Amino acid sequence: MSYDHHDLLMKPRGTVLIMADSHGRDLGNLVQEVMAENVCAIVRPGAKLDSVIGDLRDFLKDFKHDDKLVVIGGTNNIQPTLDTTDVVEQIKDLLHKTEHIKIWVSTIPLRY
Repeated sequence: MSYDHHDLLMKPRGTVLIMADSHGRDLGNLVQEVMAENVCAIVRPGAKLDSVIGDLRDFLKDFKHDDKLVVIGGTNNIQPTLDTTDVVEQIKDLLHKTEHIKIWVSTIPLRY
């Protein structure tokens, strides 16, 4: 049996949950178009990382093997002192809580 690459990409393979600050705006639509996944995007512009993932536990209880989590946040935590300690600790906690699922984390993008 042979598979068409396009068919493999367009076959729904679970749900993608995107939890993001403003950097995730429109990402849900892009993922939906490209991957044909069931997508749930929760975008909270201006939110700090703890607010971006605040209700994560409620979503994780229904996660299945093929589901994926994308977290984009942390930029709004940065103060003029550039202390990233709280962001690092929140990410460590996030990774500990999500050991059983597929997760992608994007934190603080480079600024020019």
